[in-house]
Amino acid sequence: MIHQPAGAFSEVATGEFILEVGELLKLRETLTRVYVQRTGKPLWVVSEDMERDIFMSATEAQAYGIVDLVAVELIVKDLLLDNSWVEPKNVNYTS
Repeated sequence: MIHQPAGAFSEVATGEFILEVGELLKLRETLTRVYVQRTGKPLWVVSEDMERDIFMSATEAQAYGIVDLVAVELIVKDLLLDNSWVEPKNVNYTS
């Protein structure tokens, strides 16, 4: 899921509230710039996408550019490239 940073401001003094809002804005700007750098997407696209919760599958996150690879892919590739493993035959898995 991609979304903007959020905070809870219940029963916080005004001065502390202002500081926390400032920190959240800095965090949002930093995260947005990191996503822009990682994904290669324009700032306005990433910023708009962070405005709402976007749920993605692992493959969709990889296509978006925030995930390098999906672990299952590596496991399958390793198994296919490694000829030394042999699937056991006549194994009773019920006992």
